[in-house]
Amino acid sequence: MKKQKSMFRFIVFLVITCMISGLFAGCVGKQEGDGSQVDKKDTEKVSETDTTEVSAERELVNNVYTTGLPIVKDPVTVRIAIVRQPGDQSSSTAVKPFAVKSEKDTNIKFDWIDLATDVNTQISVMLAGGDMPDAFIGGINQNLITLNYELFTELEELLPKYGPNTIKFYEENDIPWKELLTFPNGHIYSLMGGFYTNYQNLVAGGIGYINEVWIKNAELEHPKTTDELYNVLKAFKEKDVDLDGDPNNEIPFEFCEKDWAGHIRTLQSSWGITGNFNIDNGKIVPTMNTQAYRDYLEYCHKLYKEGLINQEGFSQTSDQFIANIKAMKAGLFFAWASQTYLELELAAQYAPLGVIKAPGYEDKFLYPLGSRMTANLTAFVISASSKYKEVLLRWWDYLQGSEELRMLTARGIEGYIWEYGEDGKTYLANPTPEEKTRLIKEAGLAPEYNNTMTNASFYIDNFHPLIINNLSYHPPKEGEYPSQGYARQCAIDLLVDYLPKEEMPKTPVPADKLEEYNFKCQGLEDYINSFRAKSIMEGVTDESWNEYLKNLKEYNYDFYIEFNQKRFDGSF
Repeated sequence: MKKQKSMFRFIVFLVITCMISGLFAGCVGKQEGDGSQVDKKDTEKVSETDTTEVSAERELVNNVYTTGLPIVKDPVTVRIAIVRQPGDQSSSTAVKPFAVKSEKDTNIKFDWIDLATDVNTQISVMLAGGDMPDAFIGGINQNLITLNYELFTELEELLPKYGPNTIKFYEENDIPWKELLTFPNGHIYSLMGGFYTNYQNLVAGGIGYINEVWIKNAELEHPKTTDELYNVLKAFKEKDVDLDGDPNNEIPFEFCEKDWAGHIRTLQSSWGITGNFNIDNGKIVPTMNTQAYRDYLEYCHKLYKEGLINQEGFSQTSDQFIANIKAMKAGLFFAWASQTYLELELAAQYAPLGVIKAPGYEDKFLYPLGSRMTANLTAFVISASSKYKEVLLRWWDYLQGSEELRMLTARGIEGYIWEYGEDGKTYLANPTPEEKTRLIKEAGLAPEYNNTMTNASFYIDNFHPLIINNLSYHPPKEGEYPSQGYARQCAIDLLVDYLPKEEMPKTPVPADKLEEYNFKCQGLEDYINSFRAKSIMEGVTDESWNEYLKNLKEYNYDFYIEFNQKRFDGSF
């Protein structure tokens, strides 16, 4: 099963497949290193050929003030490609509060290139010689930078002069930024975004939620083993557990391989499998060729054969998956939280599935780890072709430089989505519709904003300047239902002791090693996924299993394990 490709096809494939998919305060006071007062004093030119101007307060270099506001003396227009989040209902990034304030404060004009659909394709075209923007917010990962160093700006020499607030923030919070951001060639090309730590992302992807009302109606208890789970799902199928008069319209276990959080493979945790490999005491341990994995497949086939899982789960769309959940026809599903898809009152019928242990693997349960350090290391990158490198770096530094601007960029206006608690931490806010309308009016937001718009319409999610901790969540008061964030937090509490102790470092891989990996492992992930689907639908025989093991070798699974061991060890 040897794979021979032309170099042209390989490069095109590599560019496209390295993309990320893809997976969320008013006025700002004067801050150190970014003063809010415009310098109106006449400046004195040092020499006829020098482009630097100095005054008693501020230095001007090539139209860029190195401190304070505005950032530029004469207006300039920068083009920024930005990844829009699902559910963003704003007409453009240009109307978001942080963007409006940025133009007002900095004298910079922004031409936003909103990437909402076909993001991977659009970025591929840009990198392949299309119309490159001045900068990217989101859409670029470490692999893309490693394979295309020449397309991005080296930042390490610019940061001390044009990014002092960013450096200060990193160092005051004990972030090993040089280690995290330095690429194998010794240069820094990107700045961090998102949240440095985020309990919500401590586990990877979806968490199981099961309908406790249905369990009660079936006169059973919450399952703790895979055998008990089977019995619960069987009752969901055979009995009218939703009490609508029809015992045949329930979906015991709803899943969707096309939904980012709804995968059936998460159930592998009951057999001690977190993914294509586990990390155990410093060793990369293969999992896809083990008896444990075969046992998982055979269990899932039993569920499939008896109609206990949605037999359309491998082909249905995410929209179909969500529709079944919203119709209250799903007994069990994996999701960010049940509140992601359901009104709070209906979502409260579901409880976290929690720890489900398989016979013979009682001490093996292991849930997939998201990340203990959740910062996006490539949130902001500047194109090498940009004429405004210093302008862009100063602007990002302006956003990074104060808590007010960090929160405005990351979570919108204070009081609408977030608020300060008595402990000084930031919490998810819960204003009434009337309060939302008042806040929108007081903040002077664009006319299109109203109190029914999604939260994502007000901010940048995942790619905003770095914040140390994500929002905390108030527990529900008496008579209230849990919020989405609080519900996920409680679900993670049940799993936190069953997460791997070690995780893969986030340092980038050298370009030549990455090219070798992508070439040798091309098709491996697709093959594993297709065998999983076929085995769950049709079953596993000795013949099919042995053929699968043979093909894993042909697809270089052994090399895949060795590569990830070197990546973990940092021994390339």
